[in-house]
Amino acid sequence: LTGHLVLSTLHTNDAAGTPMRLRDMGVAPYMVALGVRLVIAQLLVRTVCRHCRRETVAAPHEKEWLANDPEFTSGRLQLWCGGGCPACHGSGYSGRVAVYEMLEMTPELMHLVNADDPAGFAVAAQRAFAEFTLRRAVLQLVHDGRTTLAEAMRVGSGV
Repeated sequence: LTGHLVLSTLHTNDAAGTPMRLRDMGVAPYMVALGVRLVIAQLLVRTVCRHCRRETVAAPHEKEWLANDPEFTSGRLQLWCGGGCPACHGSGYSGRVAVYEMLEMTPELMHLVNADDPAGFAVAAQRAFAEFTLRRAVLQLVHDGRTTLAEAMRVGSGV
């Protein structure tokens, strides 16, 4: 509110949870509405080992998780897993990559934070994200063959 740039970290499941989390912590609604301009959420996702990577098929519970994915339902999605090798110490994974989502506070979102309407805020935030969510970013890594479906489900289940 004073014109200073403040960068901070906060533990929430996604970017949309941040303004309401600040409210829960006792920050006045008007300060959240006027002071927060942008929220970026990130997750680190393990990448499949390129040395022991092999094609696999989805288990029934994985198929359910992918039910709305057009690449999967069309049969074009290749799924990969790591078999475990000396390069990855038998884990099937080697390295990590970050995925992000970003929420810009629009006038509508600012109003909903100030009005203490968490449900309305959640709906409006999902509209603001469109397709650019953490879950979508993790699925893109699966589509690119950079991570496993199991890893996507592990990190993407809360988002």
